[in-house]
Amino acid sequence: MLLAFELVFRVFNIENFQDDALINDDYLGEVVKPNLDITIYNADRLPVHVTTIDYRGIGLRDDKIQNPYAIAIGDSHTFGLAVDASDMWVNILEKKLGKEIANMGIGSYGLIQEERMLEKYGLGLKPKVVLWQFTGNDYLENYRFEYRNLSLDYFNFKQFLINNVAIAKFVWSKLGQIKHDMAVVEYNDNNLSFVFEPYSFLNNIDATGEIKIGEKLGKEAVLRAKKLAVSNNIKLIIILIPSKEEIYFNLTNNYQMKSMRNFCVELDLDCIDMTEYFSIQAKMHKQLYFRKDAHLNRLGNEVVADTLFQFLNKQRG
Repeated sequence: MLLAFELVFRVFNIENFQDDALINDDYLGEVVKPNLDITIYNADRLPVHVTTIDYRGIGLRDDKIQNPYAIAIGDSHTFGLAVDASDMWVNILEKKLGKEIANMGIGSYGLIQEERMLEKYGLGLKPKVVLWQFTGNDYLENYRFEYRNLSLDYFNFKQFLINNVAIAKFVWSKLGQIKHDMAVVEYNDNNLSFVFEPYSFLNNIDATGEIKIGEKLGKEAVLRAKKLAVSNNIKLIIILIPSKEEIYFNLTNNYQMKSMRNFCVELDLDCIDMTEYFSIQAKMHKQLYFRKDAHLNRLGNEVVADTLFQFLNKQRG
């Protein structure tokens, strides 16, 4: 009976974009399918039209890749998981610069996968600039990627079931949704309307074992990327994207964000922390994120693009 249920869940599981649009990859863990043309819905239940091109066998959310001035690597903030293509910071910046930017961002990637994306797919394009987007859960993504294939003796049993048993994944996602709905905080004031998730944010404040391991792995990936950039005469720019809870809910103790800020100083990296720029907008009661969805809305993406445009123009000047 359980086997029959498992087969049904595997065949009819249409949980989300992760299930519909990603395929396994030995080197990157998962990649997006090429030649997608689908509509998904963000957490605010707004439709998002997603198309991808086929670039060397993987799907990238771009319309063409020819001779890019820059490449962008990162997670769902770079992929633009919650917005249409015209509202993505990569595309907005591309229009402002008048130069091609290849979008190599993929949702749920951590620093390890992003460095591998740069090494395997990005360097061959010979970009002058790499725009590397970081957010406050990347260390955990590093940990999950690094230990995704370990045996039960070394890996969390619950996570093993979620990764390999469709029924377990479905049940756990529903339990997680119930827990999430009980923990959210609604905020409405001064033309701002948000649903905050302080519970999930607070999980990232302390340096747990998983986060510390992911931190070490992430810093190693950044060091490798820096060496690649130097040896290929590429300018590496890291963009830190804070959560809406950090900007609007005064939760400013995300360990992973603080760690990356310190690492930027330690390595003398070109890092642009969007916290400062977002905070200015927030004080003017500008809403940069969706109400429920954790991602940037059109205005938030515009602020990122404007900030990068000004930075790159100063560098060229």
